[in-house]
Amino acid sequence: MPFRKILSISLILAVFSAGPFARASDPKISELSRKKVGELHYPQVQFVDLKNGMRVYLLEDHDLPILQMYAYVRGGGLQDPPDRVGLASLLGGLLRTGGTQKKSVDQIDRILEDHGASLETAGGNEYASASLKCLSPHTEIFLPLFFEILRSPRFDPEKVELARLRKIEALRRVNDNAQRIASQEFPKLLYGDSNPYARVPTVESLNKIKREDLQEFHRRFYGPDRVILAVSGDFKKDDLIRQIEAATEGWPKAPEALPSVPPVKKEWEGGVYGVMKKGAQSTLMVGHFGEKRFNPDKFALILMNFILGGDIFSSRLGEEVRSNRGLAYSIYSHFGLESDYGLFYAAAQTRSAATGEVIGLIAREIRSFHDGDGFTEASLNFAKESILNQLVSDWEPPFNYVKERARLYFYGYPEDYFLTYRTKLGAVTLDDVKTVAKKYLFPDRLKILVVGDLDTVNGQLKKFGEMKKIPLKEF
Repeated sequence: MPFRKILSISLILAVFSAGPFARASDPKISELSRKKVGELHYPQVQFVDLKNGMRVYLLEDHDLPILQMYAYVRGGGLQDPPDRVGLASLLGGLLRTGGTQKKSVDQIDRILEDHGASLETAGGNEYASASLKCLSPHTEIFLPLFFEILRSPRFDPEKVELARLRKIEALRRVNDNAQRIASQEFPKLLYGDSNPYARVPTVESLNKIKREDLQEFHRRFYGPDRVILAVSGDFKKDDLIRQIEAATEGWPKAPEALPSVPPVKKEWEGGVYGVMKKGAQSTLMVGHFGEKRFNPDKFALILMNFILGGDIFSSRLGEEVRSNRGLAYSIYSHFGLESDYGLFYAAAQTRSAATGEVIGLIAREIRSFHDGDGFTEASLNFAKESILNQLVSDWEPPFNYVKERARLYFYGYPEDYFLTYRTKLGAVTLDDVKTVAKKYLFPDRLKILVVGDLDTVNGQLKKFGEMKKIPLKEF
């Protein structure tokens, strides 16, 4: 789970992280709340379900001679074997860097360089991805290459070992970055170390991964019926569909159903945890479980969190902790709405001597929101208009829009989700926001994680409870 404020269209699925502050008397809020929301224009996206099970979203855009494609492949780190965590991620990168049955990596690199194109792949927790950008006159070159990489990877042994060494080196560097340490350790406090939503690769798990494991994982999880494809650019729909069908002909469907992931039990107790990292700063995460993606209170939760911890200058946390007191270098909140239970947290960076004070302020604001304080019509209207204006900007590039349509389908949203989004967000009332804050914030059961100089901050944390130390893994 990333330790940063995320400002992207994907936050429709979780929470928007740029937001308003709550005082109606604030002239900045009053002025901004009167700004008209930009018009949302919905391009005419089409979709086609191919006989092989692939769904393709298409958006023709003939302004420039460019073709862009993005594939979501069902199957990722959630399906990693417990003793080979990191397998899906390693495989996702090797699709691009490990060659294909017909072409070496060097050959692929030359083709891309000669034509000024880009093609990248990656493995995530819930899905793998592949992206392509090329000039539309070169579609006949790169569309087959795109699917060749997805369906017939070589997994060159030398490239596999190089990718493994790079992953291990990246693990070693985690300990150099307090934010990365916090982002790995906080989910474990809620989900548990071994839960697929929290586990991370280790040197041991990566070293257990063999070329045969990559081949077997690919055989099980990579099939055309697992692919959701988004395409935007200079093409004709019927011509492009014919090319996709030709490039995927003979690609067998996945041989088994996608394994289910054990459900998360939303059970936790509060507590204080620390990771020792010498330095003058502390990195903090304070929170608990969030909710599921299709929770009926979703839109009120988005707005509640927006007001609590959006933009570092104008949110409630930003103003109280950073602007008024100068105690945090950065601070924000996130309310996760995921496939299973996401996480709610406020995150901040501060000097060691202010660690306890900042945690106290965060806890105070969470309690204040839980008790119904901090919300006004001005702050709610500003939140709505800020979110909708952000969408206008995010959806303007055609490729962003069609890519998000494919992503929403991946997560199971109805096709009219975009059309109803504005209405549902606009229908949220002040009472709705207060109700969800009361229902979904738990100020008495906060998990508190501090990454910093524990010798300096331990005395400041005693009022929150006895601190449990989490040892850093040595490499």
